[in-house]
Amino acid sequence: RKGEKNTPYLIGQEWISVEKMKGKNGISALWEHTGTARDNKDPLIGFEVDTARSSPYTESSSMEQFDALKLYESILKTIRKFGE
Repeated sequence: RKGEKNTPYLIGQEWISVEKMKGKNGISALWEHTGTARDNKDPLIGFEVDTARSSPYTESSSMEQFDALKLYESILKTIRKFGE
């Protein structure tokens, strides 16, 4: 999925894709709040979760997609501007 994804505190954009693996499929999730130019109390904020991994020994996700999305969503809702 992709598009606008707002938290209780910030307006942002997200991009989530399924990473096809030989074992469990992973996810790659990115959320970004662009901030306000020349305002150090409203900086660009980026958050990324990537559960797909590939090594000589494994090509599988480190966790189930459902759990990875729950983790991503639970952390995302805690991100806020300074002083709020």
